[in-house]
Amino acid sequence: KRVALEGFIWAPTGAGEKVNSFQLVYNIAKCCFGGPPQVQERVFAFASKDGVDYLPDEVRIIGTLHVILNKDRDTGKILTVYTLDVDRVEPL
Repeated sequence: KRVALEGFIWAPTGAGEKVNSFQLVYNIAKCCFGGPPQVQERVFAFASKDGVDYLPDEVRIIGTLHVILNKDRDTGKILTVYTLDVDRVEPL
């Protein structure tokens, strides 16, 4: 379903002005300093190969949301619940 979500970009594996994949979290301070949010509190976002601008403040992400439970085959641990194909990122 096409949606607009608001939160903060957390890109633990990205560096630079553009990111191709990141997590949208509701609170960057809790995400990075108080321990990571639980898997159901994150949206795993994927942009085109050109990426999107990394914005350090709160953003609105527009794209297609997928709700699919993805588990580790060996452990059964839930890896993702929400993923998003990003169309655009806007500052708030």
